[in-house]
Amino acid sequence: MKLLSRVADRAYWAGRYLERTNNSARLITVVNSLLLDLQEDTGMDWHTLIEITGSSSLAKESGVDGTAGSAAHFLVSSRENPGSIISSVTFARENMRTSRDIFPSEAWRCVNEMYLLTEAELGGQPSSRQRYDVLIELVERSHQLVGLLTGTMSHGDPYRFVGLGLALERADMTSRIIDVAAAALRRQGPELARYYNTLWRAVLRSVSGYQMYRQYVRRRLVADEVIGFLFKDERFPRSVAFCLRWIEHALRSLPRHEEPLVRLGPSIENVRESSFASKDAGGLHHWIDGLQIDLGEIHRLIESTWFRLERG
Repeated sequence: MKLLSRVADRAYWAGRYLERTNNSARLITVVNSLLLDLQEDTGMDWHTLIEITGSSSLAKESGVDGTAGSAAHFLVSSRENPGSIISSVTFARENMRTSRDIFPSEAWRCVNEMYLLTEAELGGQPSSRQRYDVLIELVERSHQLVGLLTGTMSHGDPYRFVGLGLALERADMTSRIIDVAAAALRRQGPELARYYNTLWRAVLRSVSGYQMYRQYVRRRLVADEVIGFLFKDERFPRSVAFCLRWIEHALRSLPRHEEPLVRLGPSIENVRESSFASKDAGGLHHWIDGLQIDLGEIHRLIESTWFRLERG
């Protein structure tokens, strides 16, 4: 099957926005529950979520104040925020709508139902209870949709581009969550340190990793071990190492993969060989910054290799 670059582009971004919806919805529900357990002197609030999503500048420009309602609206219902839940679902639907011939009809119906749900329930000013219930449902529906794609979509080039989008978005979010959690502990000192186990449990839950972590690491929660698990465990589908291997497998199956594959290699090696026990919080932040740059460069090479061929 010969795939037009614009169709490959839409498949890739459908994957990214589906994963962004899943990641953001789960993260918001977990952090919302976490904030109920923390005292005000810890300094943790809804702006922590904005920091994780990398949208602090846009939030400031949009007039987001220090209240939970303002931040929640920005992250969930704001159409000015391209990373909000409602924007992510809209963009995922649009990318699938404009390339419906490559997606199973069941997948199209599923994403359209997600869109109708967000428009009906999150498009205005939902209550915190309503918002929580819808976000939980969106996590479940996005899992259902990815399962539909895995089980009913031919595993050819369109599927591989969806997978590239899913894996890159997932690796990016996992690294951001760890970076902000480690920075928060460093910044807040003893006020937050007494919630050490609560915070790292929330980090694992935000990537649906708590049960899998406890299966392989049965001791009490230790930051270095949590970080190592989420970066290096190649058995856990939301670890950075697993995502990089997923990207590698997808790239090898695509034509003209040489340049992005060569760029990916050092990132895989870097994650595999790094020891997080030897890194202080500043060193970890610097290392994650480097990884984020690598992921951005891999994204750029994917775009320049496959998506820009019909433009000039």
